[in-house]
Amino acid sequence: MFDTLKVAKRIRDGRNAKNMTQMELADKLGVSFQAVSNWERGASMPDISKLSDLSEILSISISELLGSEDKSSISVEKVIENEDLEISELIDVAPIIPPKTIEETVKEKKNKVKVDELVSLAPFLSSKALSELVEDLEVDNVSSLVALAPFLEEEMLSALLDKHQITDSKDLVAFAPFLDEDDLSEIVMNSLEKGCECNIKALSPFLSEECLEEYVMKAISSPSFSFSSIEGVLPHLDSPVVSSIFTALLEKGEKDNLVSLAPFMDGDDLEGVISNAIDKHQMEMKDIMEFAPFLDSDDLGLLIKKAIKRG
Repeated sequence: MFDTLKVAKRIRDGRNAKNMTQMELADKLGVSFQAVSNWERGASMPDISKLSDLSEILSISISELLGSEDKSSISVEKVIENEDLEISELIDVAPIIPPKTIEETVKEKKNKVKVDELVSLAPFLSSKALSELVEDLEVDNVSSLVALAPFLEEEMLSALLDKHQITDSKDLVAFAPFLDEDDLSEIVMNSLEKGCECNIKALSPFLSEECLEEYVMKAISSPSFSFSSIEGVLPHLDSPVVSSIFTALLEKGEKDNLVSLAPFMDGDDLEGVISNAIDKHQMEMKDIMEFAPFLDSDDLGLLIKKAIKRG
């Protein structure tokens, strides 16, 4: 890749040697004053279509302008002369090549493009062109596609993961921020049904509430249930769903961790499930008092009276 600061200095020195202002150079090239200013600060590179004119105006060769020691300058000259570029050469000059030129070149060589090369070119390709290339890409390790995820459309990414049957927990977590919520939820539930382990805690922010509720209810019904398996999911559930979990745990006789659910329930829902538990003789006075910090004083008073009445 180019050393933009060195290129900036060469442009600046060449312009000064010609005793030209930035505005004069901009006029000769047919670009804005801001463009020349950005070049000379190293904030951007001249478009490849301007390099021939720029080198002529400054009386220096393109290779000198870009750095004769830089192999990228050779690639640039190949582009200007309409010579064939290898993918590695295209990567070197991609920042100053028109997107259509990059896409056409890559498509011509798509059977030779490797995943790491496509990752380097992804920022310079349209999502449509990238999707077409990825679709035919030979992939040995699906983890290598993670770097492409930010540049792919959700639909394409979902199809790609479905094609490669992703089940590895680390891969799912890596792809999660870039996937449609429903698509990811379906992948996760299918993986769990196949007995694959998923890092549900890490995936929770990206999964649908329906998926999380289904996961929690299945976990609770399991003979090997452990509260730790659902604890990380709770912050991502609405109060009525947590209320259902509360009730399910009571039915299962799991009372030890019920108070841990209280912060994720609103007052009315919490009062309702406790009142129902009192009716079913599932909670005693000492159990109710554990929830005092989370209940309105009036609700707490009514629950205590009800518990006393129920004996």
